[in-house]
Amino acid sequence: MGSFEAEQSEDCLYLTIWAPDEGARPKDVIVWLHGGGYSSGAGSLDFYSGSQLADRGDVVVVNVNYRLGALGFLYQPDIGDANVGILDQLDALCWVQENIARFGGDPSSVTVMGQSAGAYTISLLSSLKEADGLYKRMIIMSPPLGMKLATVEEADRTQAQFLEILGIDPRSPEKLRDVPVERILEAQQKVAAAAVIPGDPTPAFRPIDVFNCGKDEVFMTVSGRKRECLIGFTSQEMSAFLGPYDDEPMEQSQVLSILERYYGDAAAAMYSEYDNGMRRFAPSKVLSDAITDIFFIWPTLQYASVLAETGIHTFVYEFGWQAPDSGVEACHCIELPFVFGTFDAFQDGSMLGAASSNAVGQVADVTQNSWLDFVKSGEPLSSEIDAWPSVIEGSMPVLKIDATSKISSTAVERMQKYAALRVDVA
Repeated sequence: MGSFEAEQSEDCLYLTIWAPDEGARPKDVIVWLHGGGYSSGAGSLDFYSGSQLADRGDVVVVNVNYRLGALGFLYQPDIGDANVGILDQLDALCWVQENIARFGGDPSSVTVMGQSAGAYTISLLSSLKEADGLYKRMIIMSPPLGMKLATVEEADRTQAQFLEILGIDPRSPEKLRDVPVERILEAQQKVAAAAVIPGDPTPAFRPIDVFNCGKDEVFMTVSGRKRECLIGFTSQEMSAFLGPYDDEPMEQSQVLSILERYYGDAAAAMYSEYDNGMRRFAPSKVLSDAITDIFFIWPTLQYASVLAETGIHTFVYEFGWQAPDSGVEACHCIELPFVFGTFDAFQDGSMLGAASSNAVGQVADVTQNSWLDFVKSGEPLSSEIDAWPSVIEGSMPVLKIDATSKISSTAVERMQKYAALRVDVA
């Protein structure tokens, strides 16, 4: 995405609001939940400026900060609530209901929009009764729904590691309150590094399953009266994480070992599928595409089916545009400058390459107009596309957003073919 400079502080629970000139009618509202693996990012960063969306769509845009890393997701039941980062998001949504009319917004027409970790938590929030009535529509971008919630047992182990690094007796967790934030962040980094599993992007600090029902049960239910959902993924979510920045190129044997976790005895056959049977892709490229499917594309399509079955009008996209010289394909986060129109903020990143304004302009029009149409009407009716049907039983139309932006069945057909070979991962 590129570099940025921003003040950091534990005093972080602020909203950033963009509101166009007041008009005669209350305006539709977008509430943005940023990504960053639950450990980085902020709604106030220039990447996510709501200025252009607010002006272009005549909407109010509200960006949310929430507590991250150990400060937001360390499990310490003896001294505080679990998942306080998510509680921050709930508080922000409640604030919007109570106050957004003062900025010209319509509290009855709120769309909550998030990407990556922010998208994952929208899926989680939508299963919770506490979120009933706080928003009407959902835009869920690149949710890593293949990631499991942390079990209480896992969270307990993470807590024990964390306290040990800080030299705190587990019988005295209240001493955490006296630890300087710099040491908290150092311990967080060590715990996160120790938790890395090759081929698994699941972070150490993440939402904890205090609901006692497991990931599948949480995400396969939708509470309240959410009416519409726009949901999707990029074509190569993991390509910026695996491959171009590796210090040491991966060997095929390493990738096969990782694929065995997900495909068992079919790992070699799956390697050949992802390599098109031609041995023309680097092993890291094979792994990148496989993990994209396992953690992003397949579970997103499954969740879209569940939403449609519960009566939610659901539209699915695949963001496939890529800069020809970037080296990271249509990677995780590639859609963000197109959604927000914040291309200048991404200029020192690699994913846009040297793409010209003409190359991105048409795709940006399709993206922003579709997103804004959805926010206003519940349907992405952008005039730049012929048609975008919703999900119905037995049919999963996916709009592939790129230079031509047409309905494509490629991702769905691939997932149906590969899913039969998957094994359960403990």
